[in-house]
Amino acid sequence: MEIKIYTTENCFYCKQAKELMRRMNQEYEELDRNAMQRDYPDLKTFPQVFVDGEHIGGLVDSAKYFVDKGMISSKK
Repeated sequence: MEIKIYTTENCFYCKQAKELMRRMNQEYEELDRNAMQRDYPDLKTFPQVFVDGEHIGGLVDSAKYFVDKGMISSKK
């Protein structure tokens, strides 16, 4: 599974997305604001997560995606 996360500095949600990957023990590639503006100029918010080239969305959409895939639990 190839995961790319477009992030920006000092972004609480970006930090949470990276923490989600850490808790899943999942490797990912982190890309910055400039890369996102170059690759996806219509996207404006951070983070933006892509899995195997498919746009998943931000933090909440990503968490839902990984729960649906059984990679994390939604239970506390």
